[in-house]
Amino acid sequence: MAIGNRAFLRSVVQFRLLGTVEAEKNGRRAELGTAREQRLLTALLSVMGQPVSREEVIDWVWDDPPADADSALDEIVAVLRDLLRPLGLGDALISGDGVFRLDVPAEWVDVHQFRILTERAAQLDDAEGREFLAAALQSVRGFPLSDLSGRRIAEYRRELADQLQAAEIRFNGIQIGQSRAATMHRVEIAQAL
Repeated sequence: MAIGNRAFLRSVVQFRLLGTVEAEKNGRRAELGTAREQRLLTALLSVMGQPVSREEVIDWVWDDPPADADSALDEIVAVLRDLLRPLGLGDALISGDGVFRLDVPAEWVDVHQFRILTERAAQLDDAEGREFLAAALQSVRGFPLSDLSGRRIAEYRRELADQLQAAEIRFNGIQIGQSRAATMHRVEIAQAL
């Protein structure tokens, strides 16, 4: 299989938003540029492969866009594309017809892995769901997007924090329920003696 094939890279590229914004290939951290490039990357990763309009991307990158926002955004896109090249993803940032899209699988992005695991946990009984919730919570490395600022970033951070809190509450509820059940079982055994 060719090295440039993204299917080969599937297991070695990881984007992280649950903590500081990071990308990693083969266990080595990749450079992601300035806060502007990272806000652009976050905007694209947040919608997982869906197109994002130029206007919406500008809103993610700047709270108060400069007068030359269109040309400045084109420069930021070019820089991010260059930063993605060492990850084998130079062609994954697609632009045209006034939209941008990042073509990477959900399993490469921690927030989407987290979502997939918590959605699966919701479909299961507590015992099995607990394992999926534990795996989801293990992917969290800190407060979401902790190194970025901006209005859209703050909105997305609140959304992610709410999802994390809901998963923690369910996980802790299951833990408490299992502890109570175990305690009750021990009490029943003690009473039987």
